[in-house]
Amino acid sequence: MEKSKAELAAPSKNSKNSAELQKMILEAIGGLKYGQVVFVVKNGKVVQVERTDKSRVTGLEGIFGDGI
Repeated sequence: MEKSKAELAAPSKNSKNSAELQKMILEAIGGLKYGQVVFVVKNGKVVQVERTDKSRVTGLEGIFGDGI
């Protein structure tokens, strides 16, 4: 079954969702130096994007010369 020109020209719901997902991914990884981005998938679809930032602390010493 072929699609009409109107169907091909109109953005589908999937392409809109793909664009939104791309935007979410770029926002999640933007500026991330240390950490992780986790995608939660249910029934073959991404339903959640989690971002965890980590901060590296260097040059600090404890009372006995050890790290934090």
